[in-house]
Amino acid sequence: MIPMRITFIIACASLCASYIVVPVSYTEYGDRKNVSKETIDRIVIGVTTKEDVRLALGEPDFISMDEACLGYSWSKVKLLWMAAAGYNATGGAIARDYRLTIPFDEKNVVVEKQFTARSSSQ
Repeated sequence: MIPMRITFIIACASLCASYIVVPVSYTEYGDRKNVSKETIDRIVIGVTTKEDVRLALGEPDFISMDEACLGYSWSKVKLLWMAAAGYNATGGAIARDYRLTIPFDEKNVVVEKQFTARSSSQ
C-alpha cells in the first residue's frame, strides 16, 4: 500500500502539470504571404503564361534546371503548444508547409498546377 504522504505528493505534482494548446493561423515574418486559394485559382492551365505567374506571385522560390518549371513554397503556423510541470516547461509549434509547382510548355504557358500541403513541427 502507498503511504498517504506519497499519494499526496503525486496528487499535487499532477495538479501542477499543465498542457496548453492554442489554435492559430499566421505566417511567420519573411515568409511568402501573397499566395492564396484565389491566387492559385487564377492560374488557368493552357491560358496563363510564365510572365502572368511571376507578376501574380513574384520571384519563385525554386526553378527547374531547364527553367520550364517554377515553384513557390510557404508555411503557416496552425497550432502552438506548451507543456509545463513544476519549473520545467517545453513548447513548440505545428505548422503546415505548402508547395505550388507550375510546369510550363515550350510557349511558356501553364501545363499543370501541383499543390501540396503537409504538417511539420517546429
